[in-house]
Amino acid sequence: MVMVVVAVALGVVAARMSGLYTRSQIDNTAATTLAMMDQCRSRAINEGTTYRLAIDPEKRRAWTEQLTPYGYRPAVTGDASYVTWEPKQTLEVDSPLVGGIWYIAFDPDGSSDQAHIVIEQAGQTPRQITSPSPAEPFRIVVADRPEPGPETEGGFDVPDVY
Repeated sequence: MVMVVVAVALGVVAARMSGLYTRSQIDNTAATTLAMMDQCRSRAINEGTTYRLAIDPEKRRAWTEQLTPYGYRPAVTGDASYVTWEPKQTLEVDSPLVGGIWYIAFDPDGSSDQAHIVIEQAGQTPRQITSPSPAEPFRIVVADRPEPGPETEGGFDVPDVY
């Protein structure tokens, strides 16, 4: 009898730990993406040149680029030049794809393209990276998916801000 109780308790703990791991994966993807966006904004302001975040949905990776006299170039090279996200996660940006890539630009005056990035993973509440206006920094919110309406931002209810 004691063994049955212990086995059931361990099963419950294991199930909850699995959910925590999955939740930490989606939170990590959101936090890493936001950090790259913050880096683009800071570098654009400090260096007086435009930076942008590039997201390739097919290759499941994102990287930063700097505007140079020769066009956009990767801001960092080598293994640390890009981040990838989990195969079970989907990333979606509400701006048009250009050559199969989503771009979000950050200008030296501190403004940026207005964009909403949604990160989804089965069994988890989606995370959204959004900015209320081009002049404000991006932030992570937990995004529920209600029907679009006057009380929602682009179809996403944004109750919890990290």
